[in-house]
Amino acid sequence: MRLTPRSLFACILLTFLLVACGGSQNELLPESVTQQTVFTIGGDRPATLKLPMGYDFMGVLPVVIALHGHPGNSMGFDASWGLSERIDADNFALILPEGTRNPANRRFWNATGYCCDFFESGVDDVAYLSSLIEEAGEYIQVGHIFSVGHSNGGFMSYRLACEGFPGLTAIAPLAGSSFLDPTRCEEAPPVSVLHIHGTADPIVLYAGRERIRMNRDGYVGAEDVVARWAKRAGCDLSKAEELPAIDIDRANDGAETDRIRYREGCQDGITVELWKINEGSHIPGFTPNYAELLIDWLLNESRTEAS
Repeated sequence: MRLTPRSLFACILLTFLLVACGGSQNELLPESVTQQTVFTIGGDRPATLKLPMGYDFMGVLPVVIALHGHPGNSMGFDASWGLSERIDADNFALILPEGTRNPANRRFWNATGYCCDFFESGVDDVAYLSSLIEEAGEYIQVGHIFSVGHSNGGFMSYRLACEGFPGLTAIAPLAGSSFLDPTRCEEAPPVSVLHIHGTADPIVLYAGRERIRMNRDGYVGAEDVVARWAKRAGCDLSKAEELPAIDIDRANDGAETDRIRYREGCQDGITVELWKINEGSHIPGFTPNYAELLIDWLLNESRTEAS
């Protein structure tokens, strides 16, 4: 059962009236209502909104937007990253949108000239994702907003940051990047960034790629894009902190992922971090604790001060 905002309001009103009359909410409301945590939003371009079990529709929730790669879909992305499994434990709302289908029936995000509006539809995905946040506000009080994405979804996460997406606190792109030309994000406000990238990625190269042809731009390398966003936040680039390596890729033995953090001097408590998966591919085989580490970084590590 999926509830519209109008029917949701009616259910809440009914609950109030029943409880006021001495009844128990759990006894008097249908089980499908008391356990409802999944909603469809987005109108003609549906997306899924998932809330923690037992959310009372009153408290502020951080929101994670999860952006699949090209030509994937939200269900596969969620399954591979394990994001839904963390919703109750970490108390956040998850939005799972779908990219537009191109004439080849492949879903994509119109993020940059490189990736991935190959048929030049010109679809405005920034506006679409903004509308999803607005609609989510009919179900929850929206708190900090985070965007995670893989490949084309990673490019789209950077595009949201470049556009100054309202409420965006941090992004965590995997195997994605941003415009080759740094001036394309010149007016963007600083946000926290966790860039995750495999050094052996053959699809989106760790070192970046120069212009391919006149009508298709390249993209900036992993270390350079991290430095750009650290510089944008005023971080002291000479005081990068080397954190202990971690294991997030089952394809490589041991702690294969090096971590570099920029936090010294960053404005507004911003953190910019690079997780470098040595010998990592375009689609890592994540360890079971990957989603926990990722969500913990977003909710607790992306800023040095609680806000």
